[in-house]
Amino acid sequence: KVVTPVNKDPCAEVVTVVDTLGLPRAVDDGSLPAVDYLDGAHCVYVLKATTASRVKLQFTRLALEDGYDWLRVYSHESDWSAATLVGEFTGGVLPYLTVVSPGDSLALVFDSDASVGGRGYAAQWVATEDLPSRPPEQAAGAPCVGAGVVLTSR
Repeated sequence: KVVTPVNKDPCAEVVTVVDTLGLPRAVDDGSLPAVDYLDGAHCVYVLKATTASRVKLQFTRLALEDGYDWLRVYSHESDWSAATLVGEFTGGVLPYLTVVSPGDSLALVFDSDASVGGRGYAAQWVATEDLPSRPPEQAAGAPCVGAGVVLTSR
């Protein structure tokens, strides 16, 4: 299902996007690069690999209201109770991070508050056989915090 919102709520439902022929695909917050995302948005995109066993995600844009609007990335299984938080992103610093899922799906959950928007996020994703991402070496449960990025080990 392809969602092309034009001045409407792109987040009316959970959207599952399946890879085609192993080619890179784009995913974003539903706004256009020159238009701010909607206030009060709650968007869920599930990226599902069918031509390989994992999903690789690389950010190309991140411009969110720092500390108020968040993109959370989960390793997603068919049952949400098994989803694991992979990373949380806010602010305007593009993470130099490639996320590779441990399973065949990633879920992107975007939440914005009721005021002050931004240009949003955009990323490229592809089905891959690359090894899954590993959190940085750190004490269990301790956050790894960088400008605009919060990663927690699980």
